[in-house]
Amino acid sequence: MVNSIDAEQVMVRSPVAAQAYMTQVLLALNSAPATTLVETHGNVRHEVDILLYLAQGLGQTYDVAGEDVTLRVAMRVGRLLPPGDLPMLLDCVLDYVPASFSVLLYEFVVAGRDTAST
Repeated sequence: MVNSIDAEQVMVRSPVAAQAYMTQVLLALNSAPATTLVETHGNVRHEVDILLYLAQGLGQTYDVAGEDVTLRVAMRVGRLLPPGDLPMLLDCVLDYVPASFSVLLYEFVVAGRDTAST
């Protein structure tokens, strides 16, 4: 279900575009914690707050949908964010996903590798 969400139509690379995509993902997860995250933090507008929202969203995605789906979501979030925001996002994610998964996120998102190549 999460994989059917297509934010690729959004051509602008911005934190708000990534935030809109993450909100779609969280709503598609259909879990109480994901819905609560959208309700409480889905409309933040400060860039740092948006990055924290994205990191928490990736954590919720990991908890509900697992590693493979979260990698795909993270790749799309990475394509929607300005490149300079990626390192800060990865720093934020450390608090919400297992450390071993953070390494994968770094490899796939920052290095630009595609999950299909593994």
